[in-house]
Amino acid sequence: MTKPIFDNGRKYMIKFKTLSFIFIAALIFTFTACRDPGSGITDPCADGHDWGDWVVTTAPTCTAAGTEERICSHDSGHTETRDNPDAPALGHDWGEWTVKTDATCTEAGTEERICNHNHAHTETRSNSGAPALGHDWNEWAETTAATATTDGEETRTCKHDSSHTETRVLYATGTAGLNYTLYDNGYIVSRGSVTSGAVHIPAFHRTDDNYSSYLPVTVIVDDAFQNQSGITEVTIPASVTSIGENAFSGTGIFINAPGNSVVYISNWAVGIKGTVSGIISFNPGTVGIADMFADDNSNITEVTIPESVKFIGVWAFRDCTGLGSITFEANSQLEIIGESAFHGTTQIPTISIPASVKTIGFGAFSDATNLVSVTFGANSQLEIIGESAFHGTTQVPTISIPASVTTVGLNAFYNWTSSQTIIILGHPNQESADAAWGPNWREHCAAIIQYTP
Repeated sequence: MTKPIFDNGRKYMIKFKTLSFIFIAALIFTFTACRDPGSGITDPCADGHDWGDWVVTTAPTCTAAGTEERICSHDSGHTETRDNPDAPALGHDWGEWTVKTDATCTEAGTEERICNHNHAHTETRSNSGAPALGHDWNEWAETTAATATTDGEETRTCKHDSSHTETRVLYATGTAGLNYTLYDNGYIVSRGSVTSGAVHIPAFHRTDDNYSSYLPVTVIVDDAFQNQSGITEVTIPASVTSIGENAFSGTGIFINAPGNSVVYISNWAVGIKGTVSGIISFNPGTVGIADMFADDNSNITEVTIPESVKFIGVWAFRDCTGLGSITFEANSQLEIIGESAFHGTTQIPTISIPASVKTIGFGAFSDATNLVSVTFGANSQLEIIGESAFHGTTQVPTISIPASVTTVGLNAFYNWTSSQTIIILGHPNQESADAAWGPNWREHCAAIIQYTP
């Protein structure tokens, strides 16, 4: 027999509550699944956004338009932003130019203008109405006095700005009593009234208080201090490029030097006391070899010129007939080979002239009759080949004259024969070379001359 539906009511009610819970949970799951991108359930905006009105988000600035935004009514996470067509960039609204900095001695003044929209926006420019002032100097004032042996100093200050100063050297005056003779934009010095003690030759000399009258002391003349036995020390400045014949012979310096040796004063080899033979090697740091240093010394067989030597004097090794080898150290600083410096050195077979040499003097290698090779260092700086420089060197088969040469003197290759060749670098033809040097360089020369541009 079937029981009424009301039977066992408690059990029915429990089952109903259970079903209701399951139904609600299914609804929650369905709603959640709609919002889950991975669930495969369609996005609520899949059929299009439902946009709200545009709302201003940022105001325009000088350089950028304002912006506005709209939001989707389906999903507030969906937004769009654009430039506001009604709020374009303002552009700058500049105020007047005003002075920012005043002109100084070295810089023009500046001026500035400020944007009325935004005071952080500025422009700066040079003020055309306030150019640099330039220095307005006070007179030079001595700050340290020069002495016979030490330089002094003078200073001047700017009237516009006292922190702007200039200083210049007041050169040591040298030993009182020295005599100076103006020569070729410099001075020749001799002893004058100086007869004893330590002598300081200054690097520069002037005859008045005008600073521009300073000129370098470049030459110590022949016999300058000869036979002044009371002179025991001499300081030679770096400005000196030539020391004449017998300039210091008979001074206390020579008297006190050891016999049969090279005599040095400062960093110059000024002569030989007694007899020196065989190999001569100069002291490191020697900068010059004086005129007639070893003139007519047939006992010297080899000479090594240190890299530090810049000047070889007139007749320095003239007629050294036993001299068979001249070596210039690597990185030579030699600039001048003086007049007849190696004239008559009849045993020298080769000479390699350093690239640093600028001047080969009158007759420098004349009558070096055994020469068979003359070369110039790579990138030669040679400018002047003096008159008769290679006179009578008739065994040299070929010589190449560097393109750097600007002057070739009269009879530079005197007596060269048709079996010899001179290669002229830097000139395409005879007309070009003669235009630069004049035609006299070719006089009494029968050599073949080749021109190379």
